[in-house]
Amino acid sequence: MKKISLLLLLCFTAGVFSACSPRPTVGVDSSGLEPFVIGGIGPLTEEYAPYGNAVKNGAQMAVDEINATGGVNGFRLVLNFQDSEGDPDTAVTVYEKLKTNEMKVLLGGVLSAETAALTEKAAEDGILTVIPTAGDEGLLQGGDNLFRVCPDHRKTGEAAATFLADRCQAKNPAVLYCDDAFGNLQIAQSFLEACNKKNVFTTEIRLTANMSEADLIQVFSLLAQESYDGIFLALSPEYLPAFFTSFDSEKTQVLTMDLPKDEVDCEGVALLSSYFPTEEKGVVRNFTEAYQSLYEESPHPYAADAYDAVYALAESIRKSGLSPEKIDEEDAEKKLLDAMTKISVKGVTGTLAWTTDGESTRPLTVKTYEKGVFVPFREEDHGQKP
Repeated sequence: MKKISLLLLLCFTAGVFSACSPRPTVGVDSSGLEPFVIGGIGPLTEEYAPYGNAVKNGAQMAVDEINATGGVNGFRLVLNFQDSEGDPDTAVTVYEKLKTNEMKVLLGGVLSAETAALTEKAAEDGILTVIPTAGDEGLLQGGDNLFRVCPDHRKTGEAAATFLADRCQAKNPAVLYCDDAFGNLQIAQSFLEACNKKNVFTTEIRLTANMSEADLIQVFSLLAQESYDGIFLALSPEYLPAFFTSFDSEKTQVLTMDLPKDEVDCEGVALLSSYFPTEEKGVVRNFTEAYQSLYEESPHPYAADAYDAVYALAESIRKSGLSPEKIDEEDAEKKLLDAMTKISVKGVTGTLAWTTDGESTRPLTVKTYEKGVFVPFREEDHGQKP
């Protein structure tokens, strides 16, 4: 393995959304249904606000849809989503605030660092916690009350290696990554380890924090002159516009975990994900169109994960048999936890089910971007055997 260290100026350009005041969390409304409070925690302001707001918006969509169909087991769901500012200490403070406001289950956090602080507290309290987006490998070790929607970083890196090394038969791939709040260092390390086990020579290109944007574009342009037959972008979304406007090589299969919002040429790029917004399946299309109508932007994959997480929470309530009359019984929390390993939810991101270790069995999929839509990757189109 060859290792290259570069300097990179981190330029986070995504817009920051304003945090909204939490909705009321107590009291019976005109529906006559008792409130069941889902506490949510994530960054709604500061640097990572777009990601926290995506989770909040996706979760609120699911809450509103479930309530519009009569709630669940005599409950109306209420989302009380609090701003962590992306800071672990703030996340713990707002967690304690949610506890005093009748929180029954926890959705969150969004980033791994804040989620690690939250899971420690939630494990002490035994509260059912569904983590929509944080993939740090160690997050679920704290207790049997923790369940995760997204795959852990190890599985993501291994899936990327399987795609490039096995399906594309890449002999000399490269991975570009940075050490950031999205866990891309862990993902890249897992990718490198998996490639090493497959005896695939891999070039490691680590981007760090001192390079101008012009130099970054130059670096990406020079990559096309190398002999890489595959490139895995373990990079946060802010890097992607510069890459896709600079890198040009039809001989190199590019694999990414996200696509830039900017109008840049991504033709033929492979996306490793569980959510593909151009899907024509009813549940995916309906979610994407409804989200765009409500929030006037395309949903980030984090929104889809949160949307499915709320539907899973609703199904666990239904499966547990809890009702307003039983919610204060001593075994109420245990019934919710037990139900999580017995449910199966067909969501926007695939079918969700959980093993006893709290990890989702939902697979990651690779599709390629062709003429504005995502299509199944075809080995025969890339010079490989089907």
